[in-house]
Amino acid sequence: MTEPRLFVALPFPGAARRALARVGADLAARWKPGRSRVVPEEQIHLTLRFFGPGPDPERMEERLRAALPVGPDPMRLAVTGLGAFPSPRRARVAFAAVAERDGDRLPNLHAACERVAREAGLPAARRRFAPHVTLVRLRRPLALRRAVREEAARGLPREEIPVPEARLVASTLTPAGAIHRLVARFPLATP
Repeated sequence: MTEPRLFVALPFPGAARRALARVGADLAARWKPGRSRVVPEEQIHLTLRFFGPGPDPERMEERLRAALPVGPDPMRLAVTGLGAFPSPRRARVAFAAVAERDGDRLPNLHAACERVAREAGLPAARRRFAPHVTLVRLRRPLALRRAVREEAARGLPREEIPVPEARLVASTLTPAGAIHRLVARFPLATP
C-alpha cells in the first residue's frame, strides 16, 4: 500500500450518488471488460482540491476549519452533462459536469482550499478548477462517442443536489482500487 493522499471532497447525497454510479456502470459496460474501472457508489464526490501525500492530516484539518466559508444554507449543485478528460476522443476519465445553482460558493470553496494548500507549502494546482464527478477511469485512452454520452446522460440526476458539508478524505491506493477514510467534516451551512 502507498502513503495516504489527502483531498477535500463535496459528498453527494444518496439518490444523486446512486444515479451517478448507475451512469458510470452504464458507460463502463460499453467498453470491453477490464478496460475501465467504475468509481464505487460510496466514493462518488466532487473534489475541491487534491493535496496529495505528505501533508499532516491534523494540521490540514485545522487550516481547513479556519478557511472554509460557511453560508446560511447548504450549497445547491446541479449535474449539467457528461464529459471526458483529456478529450472525448481520447478519454482517460469519464465524468459528470457539475455547476452551482445560485451564487459563487463553489469557486470560493475552491479558492479557500488553494489558500490552505499554499499555507501548507504545496504547489499551486496544475489545472484550472473544473467542477466534476469522476464516474469511470480508463486504463488507456478510448473514445467516448457523442451518441453514448447523450444516451448515458439521460440517467443523470435532474434535481437540485444539496451539499451541506465538505470532507477531508485520506485515500490509499491498493491493487483493488482506492480506499477512502474520512478524516474530518466541515459544515457548509449554519445550524
